[in-house]
Amino acid sequence: MNKVQVRIMDTTMILQGAESEEYIRILADYINEKSESLLSRSQGKVTGQALKQLLVAINITDELFKERERIRQLEEEVSKVRQELNEYIETFSIKEDKAGNKEKPVGEKPAEKKPAGERLTEKKPDKVRTTEKDFKNGQAKPRKTDNA
Repeated sequence: MNKVQVRIMDTTMILQGAESEEYIRILADYINEKSESLLSRSQGKVTGQALKQLLVAINITDELFKERERIRQLEEEVSKVRQELNEYIETFSIKEDKAGNKEKPVGEKPAEKKPAGERLTEKKPDKVRTTEKDFKNGQAKPRKTDNA
């Protein structure tokens, strides 16, 4: 346990915790910055040390709750993208039957048999790909690109 003497809002105190002395001082500095910012905006309307401390605590708690909500929304978005990606991979993965024969991915057309002379001049089919932007926009649909 680390014991650190700090000054927060004109009160000297000793804080004790498992975190480093540097981290505890960073917390104290953050609280002092928030209190100075809050009190400068109140233009002297807030009086009494306990009231000042309470307002600072409320503001920091508000910040904490908003960050938690932002994290929850980001985790939800990541989960949706992960699910879409897994569905996309499943759609285009190669399947094997019980005998070990590989099947074509879903959506892939079987190759057409053409005479040897025609195969040399044959135009390559368009490639299909989905971009990262499609996933971010929730529109994970294949798009055609230029011929390879």
